Amino acid sequence: MSLPSKLKEDFIVEALLELRFQSDELPEVIMAKLIDGLEVEKFSRHQLPIADIPWSIRQQDPNLKHQPTVVFISADKKLQFKVGPSVLSVHNLGKYGGWDKVSKIFAKSAQLICTKFQSKIVRCGLRYVNIVNPEKHYITSFSDLNVSVAIGSETQNPPLNVNYMLSIDGTEVVVRACSPEFVTPWLPDGSTAFIDIDVSTTVKHHTKSSDAVVEWLETAHNLEKREFFKLLPVKVIEKLAEYE
Repeated sequence: MSLPSKLKEDFIVEALLELRFQSDELPEVIMAKLIDGLEVEKFSRHQLPIADIPWSIRQQDPNLKHQPTVVFISADKKLQFKVGPSVLSVHNLGKYGGWDKVSKIFAKSAQLICTKFQSKIVRCGLRYVNIVNPEKHYITSFSDLNVSVAIGSETQNPPLNVNYMLSIDGTEVVVRACSPEFVTPWLPDGSTAFIDIDVSTTVKHHTKSSDAVVEWLETAHNLEKREFFKLLPVKVIEKLAEYE
């Protein structure tokens, strides 16, 4: 079965790109150039708590080094940029704008990092967060998904939290599909499942080329779609699919 171009009712509540990079420029210079290039004059600006930790300390801790310190939020709250001295993430929130539109925003962000200052991108991550609504998506319980867990010969019933990882040509795919009971904060009332698919480059992937990032994004998006639709029953895909 060929994958649909889009769905009549999207599951996506957030699509995000995270770009981690290295640069020899001063953190203050990097932040200024990023903010200038993002053109966020009409966005609200909020400092994140981690900004209180000095950069000299953060850069020594791998758990803190690539954390953003500032977030810019559009007036309609549908677009966010999270910025730090070694990271830029772009978030499409709420109603999904479609890959053609979202990918252009992502590509522009990669071009900004590769051209605004001397740097190399050390990790790209494309992530889609999905919430299943039984009325819109015809999935009335977690058991309706193409997910089966067995211990010995005994099939396990929901609530379930299923995680798996794939490695494909220098790209890692991490899929999490779980019942609402495993999600904090709580999902909207009536939600029947949470599906989180995170595709990223491996630690060996370094590039100074925004074209390489854009090419990888297309690969990552195809992997996202493939793993997502594997979780859906054929009858659900047939009801929701649209082809171009």
